Amino acid sequence: MCEKLVSQTVTIMFFSIMIKLLCCGNSAVEIRSELSSRRENLTNLLVTDRLLQIHDGVESSIHCSILCLDESPCVSFFYSPLSSACRLHSITLGKVSEIAPDNGSQYFVMQRGMGYIGDSCGNNSHCITGNSECRDGQCWCGAGYSFTPRLKTCDSNCTDGYSDQYTLYSRHFLHLNNKEEHLNVTLNQCRDLCTSTMTFTCKTFEYGYISRKCSLQEVTYLDVPGFWYEDIYYFEYDHYQRDCL
Repeated sequence: MCEKLVSQTVTIMFFSIMIKLLCCGNSAVEIRSELSSRRENLTNLLVTDRLLQIHDGVESSIHCSILCLDESPCVSFFYSPLSSACRLHSITLGKVSEIAPDNGSQYFVMQRGMGYIGDSCGNNSHCITGNSECRDGQCWCGAGYSFTPRLKTCDSNCTDGYSDQYTLYSRHFLHLNNKEEHLNVTLNQCRDLCTSTMTFTCKTFEYGYISRKCSLQEVTYLDVPGFWYEDIYYFEYDHYQRDCL
């Protein structure tokens, strides 16, 4: 099923990138090459999810791909010929919910981004990252694991700290493990509360879309697996796992 979806959304347009770097003071040469493919499903669109960098004045999609190749966390990018803008992303955008129009924009996925976090999938075998799974039609880190873009891994601990990005695990929650609770807040406010709290390390949070209740936690599924429940009664709570730096 996933292979059929990919064949419908990927243009047969591939190019290989090769970069030669002459190191100062010696004759060492580094040669890197990687395949990239254009995907038609996000043509003429702008997406900001997991945006790493924006480069202006980029002459071509090949130049943009070289910038992505040179930025370790980058696995996909948008290139706009009209504005000469190159936007680098740390995940593969298999599905997106928040988009804006951007006339002429083209979306490309590096070879290392195929089957990576965020890419479309039909089952777990389509997801290449360790501790990842196919969830809601996309590859995501499994429950309790935080996404680490710079290492391209799903990790049980963020040894270098936590970022301000989160991964959704819909319709699940950790029972009896709330460190703080906030009422009458929006999802964005709940996210900001988890990111900014200084009294403890907020690793996960849950948000109730009906009750507008925000629950902050310093544990993950891996810490308390016996308290992990699917929301089959309220149908409102989503669980968010914080990414690593």
